[in-house]
Amino acid sequence: GYLTEAARRGIPLLDAMQQSQHRSVSQASHYYNDAERKLGRAARLIV
Repeated sequence: GYLTEAARRGIPLLDAMQQSQHRSVSQASHYYNDAERKLGRAARLIV
C-alpha cells in the first residue's frame, strides 16, 4: 500500500500521513514498522 511504499522510499511518516489521510499515528506507524522489518539489516542476513 501507499504507506508501506512511502516507508521503503524513506519518506517521513508525517509527510506520508498527510497524503494518505491516516489520522492515527499508531496505525500508520504499523506500516512503517512492517517495512522496516522487511528491509532492515536483520532481514538482509536471511537472504
